[in-house]
Amino acid sequence: MRRYISLACVALIVVMCMVAPVNAASIDNDIFIDVLDYNTDKINIRTLSGDTNSVSFTLPSWIPVRYIDTTVTITGVLPSRISCVVGSSTSTLTCEHIIGGLYRVYGFCQGSSNSLTISFEISGTCWVTFHRFEMSPSVTTTYDIEAYCEIVSAEYNSTIHYVPTDEINHRIFDSTDVYTDTFFYCYIWSDDWKLYDYIDFQLMFSCLEITSVTAVMGSINVPLSVSYIDGTSIDGNSFYYSMRMDVTGLDRTSNDYPMIVLMGRLNTGILNSVQFANCSGHVAINNFNPLFYYFSNLITSVSAGFSNVNAWISSQTNAIVSAIRGDSAPGNNFQDDVSQKDSELKDMVAIMDSVSKPDINNISVEVNDYVDPNILASSMSGISTVAASPIFSDVLLMAIILATAGYVLYGKR
Repeated sequence: MRRYISLACVALIVVMCMVAPVNAASIDNDIFIDVLDYNTDKINIRTLSGDTNSVSFTLPSWIPVRYIDTTVTITGVLPSRISCVVGSSTSTLTCEHIIGGLYRVYGFCQGSSNSLTISFEISGTCWVTFHRFEMSPSVTTTYDIEAYCEIVSAEYNSTIHYVPTDEINHRIFDSTDVYTDTFFYCYIWSDDWKLYDYIDFQLMFSCLEITSVTAVMGSINVPLSVSYIDGTSIDGNSFYYSMRMDVTGLDRTSNDYPMIVLMGRLNTGILNSVQFANCSGHVAINNFNPLFYYFSNLITSVSAGFSNVNAWISSQTNAIVSAIRGDSAPGNNFQDDVSQKDSELKDMVAIMDSVSKPDINNISVEVNDYVDPNILASSMSGISTVAASPIFSDVLLMAIILATAGYVLYGKR
């Protein structure tokens, strides 16, 4: 049994090690769970009409529901309103038509429960199929924040102080005509980084090329995800960079701060520019990891399976032992009979012990007191004749020998 449990634990560790780690690029997905994974029928086509106008879903446990995003196919009469019911809370959802009978239904919700219900207000009959159903038990709050971008090149040095409400958050400058001196650096950071879990930076560059992007905090590499759009214009190349910096694992007591270091080359003979388009900080609340529920359910199932196997093995073992021993009923009956006879003998001994015994001193051993001597003499004459017979003496001797042998061999029994 212990061997099987050990193997199951090893398998769980291997599976957990194979799970890809969450990084900054997956912030938008790691707080969502697929509700259909917890509903075995995957919600096939449901017919809704009249009072039967809702579809219920099972959740992995009693958890909060804050946001849902679904894609569904609706045929028949279109509902006038779609809402999400969680416990006693009802929230109206937005329904957007995609193409044909395909719709996207989404919106914020409130409430906590181990299930949720999507309710449709309809005046006739419709058929609904859920293709995808993602739910977030937490809300990622986003704030516009101030940031900085220091531009360093061979002939230009300036710092953009990005303020969300300012209209001028860019710099335009010339470059040297010497190609070997066209390199430039941008150092990008926010002084408020300690308040947030993730920070997004969006910047527009008009330059020859961007050669590298990284994020550091002193000698520590900081997780950074980068996506960009480049395009060729009449005046040169343009690049739009969106960068997300994960600061969740950094030491917030440090006097140092994380920054993005971007390197590139400038255009010669034409103007170059750097524009700070946006900076926002994100606070992740109630981060949710569905793997804990998967492994918890898996461990429960494995434990129940091993318990059933153990019970089955025990029952089979008892059956095998009974078959080897055979029927023990006759032996048990014999033991009961012996116990009963022993009890009866003990009762007889007790009765005999309770009888009053005469005093041996009061007993007369004189035969003459009880038997007439004349009659005794005539009787003994006959006995003497028989005892004098050689046959009688042989029989008597044989009886004595057998009695002696029996005592020696069997004791008093």
